[in-house]
This record gives sequence, C-alpha cells and structure tokens, in this order.
Amino acid sequence: MSTFHATLNTCEPVEMTRVHSLLEVFSALRNAATALTAGLTAGIQHRWTMRTLDRFSDRRLRDLGFERDWDGTVIPIVDGK
Repeated sequence: MSTFHATLNTCEPVEMTRVHSLLEVFSALRNAATALTAGLTAGIQHRWTMRTLDRFSDRRLRDLGFERDWDGTVIPIVDGK
C-alpha cells in the first residue's frame, strides 16, 4: 500500500478549479510575472537609493530624515526617539 492510498481517507477532498481556456493560463502567468518583476524592480531601486544615501554626510542625512545606526547603516529617523 502506498502512502497516497494510506492517507486517502484522512484527507478532505479538495475541489480543483477548472481552467476554461489556455488564455486564462497565460493571463495568470502574465499577472504572476508582472508582480514578481515589480517586486524585483522595487528592491533594486531601494538598494540603489540606500547605496547613494550611504555616501552622504551625517548632516545631510539628518536634513533628509535619515541617520546612521551604530554599525553605519542608514536608517530613517523615527519620531518617537
């Protein structure tokens, strides 16, 4: 007896969503690729911006609303400090 057959009765049946056309598959893949690309682009822009801010002096960072942490990383100033 395989593991599949042994656990067959313990699992709840799941209804599979039916794909009506090949265009829906491509549309879903396009939407997923768009979301992944947007996240990757935002991450690259954030790294580029932080690398640019890393070169600024402490005074200029303070003017822009950032400060250096104890290890030298640039972090935004929190109002509660």
